[in-house]
Amino acid sequence: MRLSLLSDLNVERVARRAAVLVTDVASGEQRLVREAELGTDPLAQELLGALRQGKSGFVEREARRYFP
Repeated sequence: MRLSLLSDLNVERVARRAAVLVTDVASGEQRLVREAELGTDPLAQELLGALRQGKSGFVEREARRYFP
């Protein structure tokens, strides 16, 4: 994980805001989706479901696999 992502994630944790680290399984690319951005993210439905359940899992979208 890039240090900048970890720093951003810690900022969200301290502020007690939800955030999800999404990893593209094939490329290893990671991105942080903050609570305020959840509704507009391409994986919004899956991310909101994962937050409600408190569980991570694989998501497939357009022939790509992600791990939120």
